[in-house]
Amino acid sequence: MALYIKIAYLGQGIKTVVVSVGENQLLGILGLILVYGLVYEGAYIFKAGLGRVTNNLVDISHIFGGYISIFLQYTQKGSCLATCLLTFLIYATLFKLFNYFRVVRSFSVVTTMIRQCMYDLRVFLTFYLVLLIFFSSAVSVLSKNPSPEYERLPGQVAHLIMLTRFSVGDTSMDQVTEL
Repeated sequence: MALYIKIAYLGQGIKTVVVSVGENQLLGILGLILVYGLVYEGAYIFKAGLGRVTNNLVDISHIFGGYISIFLQYTQKGSCLATCLLTFLIYATLFKLFNYFRVVRSFSVVTTMIRQCMYDLRVFLTFYLVLLIFFSSAVSVLSKNPSPEYERLPGQVAHLIMLTRFSVGDTSMDQVTEL
């Protein structure tokens, strides 16, 4: 997958002495790699029965999401849907890998601590999101959107993005002085 991202999104072709690999060939290779997961999950469902499908629902959705991503990359390369799905699949793979780190004894404590920290942050992040939404609503009522980079967005969405950038420390915007 990293090889495909390097070729398709970063625009760096890979040429070896033996063969030149194109984007469509890499999509085919990724599809063949996903066949192993499909066969493995199918065998598990066949052995355990359909009642145990919910145990592997994340893995099954990850495999089918991979096939949908391959189809979208082949038909609509560079579309927003294809990019968002690929980004989601990369994060899902990261979280699955994060769960496998618990197998190693020395990583188990660290992964448990990070997981608990993420769980505890959900209250803060919810409060933060509510504050951002209400503040962007107030700012959109009080002023219009002065930025040309957000002119195609609705006022509240543009102010939400602008205030999110400002809240994380990006003060290099001209809009801050115009509010």
